[in-house]
Amino acid sequence: MAYTDEFGTPQEVRTYTALRHILQNHCALHRLSDSTVLAVSQWFVGHIGAELRTLCGIHVSIFVSTTMQWLQQQVTQRYTDPDFVAWPLLREPHRLLFWTDAMETLRRILEQHLADASAEYQLMPNAVFQIVLSLMADILTMLWMTRGYAIEDLHAWLNVQLAQPLMEALQ
Repeated sequence: MAYTDEFGTPQEVRTYTALRHILQNHCALHRLSDSTVLAVSQWFVGHIGAELRTLCGIHVSIFVSTTMQWLQQQVTQRYTDPDFVAWPLLREPHRLLFWTDAMETLRRILEQHLADASAEYQLMPNAVFQIVLSLMADILTMLWMTRGYAIEDLHAWLNVQLAQPLMEALQ
């Protein structure tokens, strides 16, 4: 199940759905690991988030806090939804410490499609960020499901693995 009710226009839904399919197909075709997909999605949240935060003039701590709260809520909702369909990701036993060619290829493909859709549909920056966050929520939900993590541990993980690096990147 895709969470398309998170969007305000049919164009946003189409963009999210297309990016989700591109991500699913790329993961299956190239047998990408969960660490690769997570790293690319973290890059997108930071990159698009920085643009939106600057454009809107939102204080970094408020921006990061609001983003983490939304992700926590959405991942919890997806995690407990029996209709949520995860796609296969290979489990990476450790976190990758460097940017790989697979990460760069996936980043470029997603970034190009997002840029094309943004131009074609004239998507607002907040809509683009919403699309990226929704994909991140999907990815985190899959990570939690495939690794068997307890949903109660999500808040602490988000704080250490996403909020702190995001705060540092946006300062």
